[in-house]
Amino acid sequence: MQRWNRVTSSFIHQVRRMEIELVVSELSRLAHQPTRILEIGSGDGFQINYLSDVGDVYPSDITNKKLGVKIPKHFIICSAEALPYPKNYFDVIFSSNVMEHIQDKSLAFMEMKRVSTKQALFVHILPTPVWKILSDFVYYPLTVLAIIKRVTNVRGDSQTIPEPKTTEKKRRWFERIIPPVHGTSKTLFHEYYDFLPNSWIKLFHREGLICVKKMPLITYSPPELPIVPPNRFIARFGFPSTFAYFLRKENN
Repeated sequence: MQRWNRVTSSFIHQVRRMEIELVVSELSRLAHQPTRILEIGSGDGFQINYLSDVGDVYPSDITNKKLGVKIPKHFIICSAEALPYPKNYFDVIFSSNVMEHIQDKSLAFMEMKRVSTKQALFVHILPTPVWKILSDFVYYPLTVLAIIKRVTNVRGDSQTIPEPKTTEKKRRWFERIIPPVHGTSKTLFHEYYDFLPNSWIKLFHREGLICVKKMPLITYSPPELPIVPPNRFIARFGFPSTFAYFLRKENN
């Protein structure tokens, strides 16, 4: 299992590196200097060094368990719905594949606007229906492999077979016929709609944010079964797994 975890971790870091390099290039052009950057949902902290090229990074997450033994400078445990920072403090608010997991998005955006300056830039990397299609496609072979592993109770290499990940509560066997919801959408079908770029932009607009740039990033499949390696080639043809949305407050 440790060997497989290393493989998936390497895959995820490759994805995040390719995404953040594209974002930082555009962020350097749009952001004002000097810059304080609030990163919401910093995970294992992989993207902090890249963001540091633009400004002073303040990482945050709901836990520090993914960080290991080294805690980054300025790191704070908190939720996006309750940010322990003063008003008008940050020049950039950044998140990577986080917003789809936040339950109360309106409260989170209210907090982000409160702690950001008037000219602040908001940057959110978010999934598309392409990522969802690839995720649901690999769900079935992963489920079959996981069942075989449990039934045969084979030791050794079979232990590296991962089970499909889900944030949902434990589902009964007949509910597993349909792939799980990845984020906080009501149903699988709602999630496909919610992940459309226009749906994200409408959400931002409702929360008082205007999209100044929408950047297609890369195409990739989930790391549990990486049948599509991270690449820009497919994304350039209009099928990215993620977009980066650059936003400003509506009153600007």
